Amino acid sequence: MSEKVTIKVERKKLHLPTIALRGLVVFPNNLVHFEVGREKSIAAVEWAMANNSNVFLVAQKSMDTTEPQQADLFSYGVVAEVKQVLRVSGDLVKVLVEGKYRAKLSALDASGDFLLSEVRPAPVRAGKADDAVETEALLRALKAGFDEYLGMNPRLGKDVVFAIVSSDDPAFLSEYMPANLLFRYEDKQAVMDEGTLNGRLKKLIEMLRRECQVMKIEKEIAEKVNESMDKNQRDYYLHEQLHTSQPPDPQFVFYFGTEKSAAFAQNLPHHTKVNPRAAALLSVCAVCCRKQS
Repeated sequence: MSEKVTIKVERKKLHLPTIALRGLVVFPNNLVHFEVGREKSIAAVEWAMANNSNVFLVAQKSMDTTEPQQADLFSYGVVAEVKQVLRVSGDLVKVLVEGKYRAKLSALDASGDFLLSEVRPAPVRAGKADDAVETEALLRALKAGFDEYLGMNPRLGKDVVFAIVSSDDPAFLSEYMPANLLFRYEDKQAVMDEGTLNGRLKKLIEMLRRECQVMKIEKEIAEKVNESMDKNQRDYYLHEQLHTSQPPDPQFVFYFGTEKSAAFAQNLPHHTKVNPRAAALLSVCAVCCRKQS
C-alpha cells in the first residue's frame, strides 16, 4: 500500500538591508528618488552598493518613529535596486532606486549597523479566467474615474497622463497609478497590501472617486471665500468713496443698487461729510430699493 506524501515547497527567503520609509511607498517597476538621513538607513544603502545587493523598502506606520522595530513597519514593501547614490552632506544622502517586486516582511533584525529583514516574494494574484469580465469592467470604471480626476486636476505631468491613458494593462495600472498620483501614503500602502489584481483595481476606483469629491468640496469652499472677500472689498470701497473729496470712480456706480448699500447710506451720521455725487447716487439707490421691496 502506497503512502500519500505531501511535499511543502517553501518560497525563497531573502535577507536584505532595509530602509524604513517615512510617508513614501515605492512600487515595482517605478523609479523613485528620495533622501536618507538616519544612520542605519545610510549604512544600509552603503552596504548594498558595496556588495551589489538589493534593498528592501517598507513604509513606517508612523512618520514620528525614529528607531523603527518590526511592529512599526507595514508587512508589505518592495525589493528594489539602488541605481544611484549622491552624498549631499555628512548626514544626508540622495538615493535613486527602482522597484523590482513586491515582498512580505517576515522578520526584522534591528540590532546591527542597519536594519536587516527576512522577506519573501509576494506577487499579486491575477484573476482567474472566470474573473476576466469583472476585470474588464473594473478597468473601464478606473479609466472613467481617471478622466474625471484629470478634469479637476489638469496639472498632472503629460508623461504620467499619457502612460495611464495609453495603457489597458490592469496589472501595470495597479502599480503605476498609485505610484504617480497624489494619493496619501496610507492609501498607497493599502494598494500595496492588497494581494489580488481586482482588489487593487477596486481600491484605486474608490480612491479616485474620493479625491474627486474632496476636490469638488475644496472648489466650493474657495468660491465661497472669494465671494465673501469680494463683498468685503465692495463695502470697504463704498466707505472710502463716501469720505473722499474727489468724484467717485465710474466703477463705483456698479456697486450701487443693493439693499446693503442703501441701508448704509440711510444710517450715516448727520455730521458725516460725503462727496455730493456719491450722496446723490446713494439717495437714488435707497429710493430704488424701497420701490423693489
